Amino acid sequence: MPFSSPFSAAVGRPAGWLLGGLLFGLTLPAWAADIACRVVWVSDGDTLTCKTADRTRIQTRLAQIDAPEKNQPFGPAAKRALAEHVLNQDVILHPETTDKYGRTVAKVMLGTLDVGLAQIEAGLAWAYEPYVREDHYRHAAATAKQEGLGLWAARAPIAPWVWRHRNERRASAVAAPAPPPAPSFTAACDSKKTCKQMTSCEEARHYLTVCGIKRLDRNGDGVPCETLCVPSRR
Repeated sequence: MPFSSPFSAAVGRPAGWLLGGLLFGLTLPAWAADIACRVVWVSDGDTLTCKTADRTRIQTRLAQIDAPEKNQPFGPAAKRALAEHVLNQDVILHPETTDKYGRTVAKVMLGTLDVGLAQIEAGLAWAYEPYVREDHYRHAAATAKQEGLGLWAARAPIAPWVWRHRNERRASAVAAPAPPPAPSFTAACDSKKTCKQMTSCEEARHYLTVCGIKRLDRNGDGVPCETLCVPSRR
């Protein structure tokens, strides 16, 4: 379903329109100074990289929202919408914390536009509970859902955190390749030294790996007595 982005509309609104939202319920840590930077890369619908004047690159996770993953329905649309409006643009980061991946979690402002909130308003992100600290994020998500915008046009959209959990479970369910079986040949090492004396590949492997008869592997490829162990080379 086609949807309209609120980015362009927000630019024309008075500056006070968003200022109240910035101050409502948000208390930043004392260390979290604002950062001015230019967006140089957009990874997905809620992650970007920006570069400061001293060329420091800051990987940034948009605070309080969670956009669809890149391999999830509406993931490419969320990434495209974010890139269309912030890529190569100057923004202000209001840092909140650092996540376990080392990314700066921040509110991202493009002029008076709260970029994360705009993603929610377009139906391209969820309000990310339990990290939402401002109620207008929740209200925006409820409105987008009610109006069927973006991902809410789907019959049963899957939240990104559910999507990630399911994929993690699938990945862990895939059995690791079984190690090669241990050789069952347990004969003692005797006077056998050459491939002509071997009666099977299993015996040859035993004499190479257990008895240390290196001459059985003349080319050093780990395969002894190739006439026995690699019949195609006869």
